[in-house]
Amino acid sequence: MCGDVAIADAKQQTVIRNSTVSEPAETVEGYYPETLSISAMITKDGQEIIFKYRAVQSWTYTVKYLLEGTKTPVPGSTVETGTTSDQNVMITFKTFEGYTLKSDPVQKVTQENQVVIFYYVPKTAIYHIQHWYERPNGEFGLRYIDTFNTAAGQSVTTRGQEIPVDGFTLDTSIAGTVTDGTTNIQNVLSLKLYYTRNTHQVSYQYEGDVPTGAPAVPDVANHKYQAQVAVAENPNVTGYIFSGWTAATENGTAVTTTGGKFVMPDANVVLKGSFKAAEQTYRVKYLDEDKNVEIRDMSDPKNAHFGDEIKGYTEKIDISGYTFVRADDLTVGTDNEQNIVTVYYSEDTNEDDIPDKYQITFTYVSADADKGTVTGTTSEVATTYEITRDSVTGEIIVGNGPTAQHPTQPSTVTAKSWL
Repeated sequence: MCGDVAIADAKQQTVIRNSTVSEPAETVEGYYPETLSISAMITKDGQEIIFKYRAVQSWTYTVKYLLEGTKTPVPGSTVETGTTSDQNVMITFKTFEGYTLKSDPVQKVTQENQVVIFYYVPKTAIYHIQHWYERPNGEFGLRYIDTFNTAAGQSVTTRGQEIPVDGFTLDTSIAGTVTDGTTNIQNVLSLKLYYTRNTHQVSYQYEGDVPTGAPAVPDVANHKYQAQVAVAENPNVTGYIFSGWTAATENGTAVTTTGGKFVMPDANVVLKGSFKAAEQTYRVKYLDEDKNVEIRDMSDPKNAHFGDEIKGYTEKIDISGYTFVRADDLTVGTDNEQNIVTVYYSEDTNEDDIPDKYQITFTYVSADADKGTVTGTTSEVATTYEITRDSVTGEIIVGNGPTAQHPTQPSTVTAKSWL
């Protein structure tokens, strides 16, 4: 049907009721179907399937080739026209020397949209700038590529196109570097820049007092940025505890050490460590220097550090019946059992702070009680040596002696009366 007018003879068919049939549109000269096929379920006798047609009409389309963003025709192109009775026509682009198509290569024209435009741009030369960065193993890896378009035959350079990255420095002396060139439409120009890893120093320093016998610190060594650096072993010095090496950059930024290694930063690294005397103990022995026997229990352990100088006289105490004579000094060692300060005493029964061994005692008694008595001071002590004490330590200093002593007999003798 074209409108309400039949344009071809109807076709009849016998089918089973409630079955589905699919009928293609018949070709009718001078007309085109709106639908190419119709499927329908036949539910009654005399049911119709109607195809709608339209009369074929000729129409004209136009094809243009323009420079992108303008209404300027591509040099060498012409405006093309065509006539068709089809509903739509697919148009394929054309090539033009020195120009590159920018729009879709195949476009459709219809009766509603009868103009197709293909857009082109002048062909340009392409060049790359490749940026290669040194790997930890010394080889180079490509990290960035910058792509540029320019006219053919142009001189181009990498100047101003560097890509700075922390820890790397551009080095144009590396073999394979290409810093400039001339563009060519037929070939892509590749410029290449190489960046080497920065190298910095690792050094070691002792802090504070360094004990005798400590080994020299490790020599200064150079390492590349992000390299795995092994930390030197801790020095071993008898009687001292080493703090361990602490890493930091020269400006004081801490560098983390894990498993005895650290990742080299983009800066010099200084590792510092210090020694501390090991904690030790000592005890004090109180000895009768004449009998070589202890006169008091040894003291409880006292805290000290390796290498401490313990002045013996500082450990003296008062002991009844004895006076301090001298003491041995101690340099604290690593064996606590051997760390003993010996303080020496001597008997002093009259507690005059002079050992009895340096004195003589005169005693006055009546030889015969029937003849008289002795009263008053019946005994006196005389020192037979010159005895002084050190003003700081209190240790006894023995001078001249022994010297003869004469009794003064300060007692009173009374004769017995016989009356």
